[in-house]
Amino acid sequence: MINDDEFIANYESKYVTNKQSKREIFSNTFEDGQDLFDLLDSITKSDCLPKKLKKNTLPSTDVTKAGKNVVTSLSPDRESPTKGLNLESDEEICYSNDNSKELPFDYTKKRKLPNITKNKNGKTVDIKSNDNSLRDEKWIVCKGKVISQLNRLSEGNISIVIEELTKLISLLNIQSGKLPYEISKDLAELIILFSISNEQLQPSVIMTYTGIISWLSSLVPEIGYIFIGNLHDLVQESTTTLVNANSNDDKIIASKKSIAKNCIISLASLFHFGMLDIELLCDIIHIITDCDMNDELSYVIITLIRYFGHVVHIKSPQIIQQILSQIQTKIDEYKTTCIDYSKSVVRFLELEICERKLKCNTLPLDNLKETLKRHCNISVFVSKVNFYNFINSPHRHIDPSKALKYISTDYSQLPTGQSNETKKLLSKASSLGLSNSTQKSVFLTLMRSHDSAQAFKIITDNFPSKNNILNIVKTVITCLLAERQFNPFYIQVIEQLNKFGNKAWNKSFKYTLRCTIHNQYINTDKFSKRKKRILQMAISHMNDKKLIDEHAVKSVENDRISNNNFDE
Repeated sequence: MINDDEFIANYESKYVTNKQSKREIFSNTFEDGQDLFDLLDSITKSDCLPKKLKKNTLPSTDVTKAGKNVVTSLSPDRESPTKGLNLESDEEICYSNDNSKELPFDYTKKRKLPNITKNKNGKTVDIKSNDNSLRDEKWIVCKGKVISQLNRLSEGNISIVIEELTKLISLLNIQSGKLPYEISKDLAELIILFSISNEQLQPSVIMTYTGIISWLSSLVPEIGYIFIGNLHDLVQESTTTLVNANSNDDKIIASKKSIAKNCIISLASLFHFGMLDIELLCDIIHIITDCDMNDELSYVIITLIRYFGHVVHIKSPQIIQQILSQIQTKIDEYKTTCIDYSKSVVRFLELEICERKLKCNTLPLDNLKETLKRHCNISVFVSKVNFYNFINSPHRHIDPSKALKYISTDYSQLPTGQSNETKKLLSKASSLGLSNSTQKSVFLTLMRSHDSAQAFKIITDNFPSKNNILNIVKTVITCLLAERQFNPFYIQVIEQLNKFGNKAWNKSFKYTLRCTIHNQYINTDKFSKRKKRILQMAISHMNDKKLIDEHAVKSVENDRISNNNFDE
């Protein structure tokens, strides 16, 4: 095996005698083609190509299709030797010369294909190296669309995403609440990939992804068991790593802390949705609290207290008291071995317990739970006995439905779509001219919010970018004018949105609001008297609150929509 330096030295000494151009070297030195043939043959027989050779030193391939074969012409001015290569064909790939004057010979070589397999229809399908069989062709197509929907999921558009997922999953022919194991496993692992494995997500987004699992479990119960089983394993693995971690493993420690925290938030959400048994929840908590205390683990326990502490305290105050006492015992043991406790993170955990910060805001969970109820009936209840029977079953990783054979569930009335209320709201949004997903999400938020503060929070949490200002303002103004009478709720939402963000947001918001009002003014000739009256009152309120400047008010409040035009 020759190394790169030796190859380059031999090549330059044999073929490069002066500072000729690459084109001249190939046209003059390899006139008969024999030397180049030997060179190419030696390269292909060796297991390495020189890394230090510059681009276009060797001739590359220009690929065109000729029937089933791939015919490639050697040309030194191409960049990539595999550019345009037809990877779907397992035919022999022929490298031949189109210009006989330059290279008067044919060079044929069989190319090793990538890891692809043909299905029954003769189409090629990419598979991973560890896959032993091809997935169902419908699921391969459906999976990409499911990923696309999960990628756009937020607290504000969960109803729309569930609607789209319902259409996709209905194509998989769910029978008696069962799906092939690979599909159930993929669905559970996709949620873990988007929520648990993502270190940058906010807790409310993790709760929303967990809500999707609750909805999927109402269709196929084994998905919920697979998901909770994976969370159980991740908590065990992360806790073990944090307890035994070295100070040099900063990246690993940060990753495991994030995974453990996300698992806790997700499990707390499942418990709040009524899908998880409190005894099973306590068992998972004890996986963390039974370990020896250290700084890394204390971060996870703080999250545990804030999320589990509240939801468990509601159901059983005695259980959370026992857990807090156990944590305090571990802290006391840690104090005896810690050199400088004042600099330890564990002391913050002790303050957390002393202050009893168990009043976590459950408004996002309550709203999410109500949204899920409109789409499904969460009838799956994962008890402690059933769960451990499931994870200890030999069929767990082969056929979860066999592991769940002891669970009797009525599948006669599985939810097949979204509620009539949501359908009516989306139909109303379309009739108002709200077409894209952002506008529909804001519309659903405005219709379902209890007050302007809740609407403002959901809108800004899910659409914080100023690129969404136009869609937000258009939706709010459209809803305002669609009411039977003037509703100050929308002005309150606009007022709070005006205070949100930095100066750039504020400037863009005011400009967009002014332009939107002006666009409505242009169409006042087509407005009914009711709509004109609402517009006048809205302008008056926005002017009083300085939401729009005087120039915008004057451009709208002229004789075309004077007070006389608003008379009944």
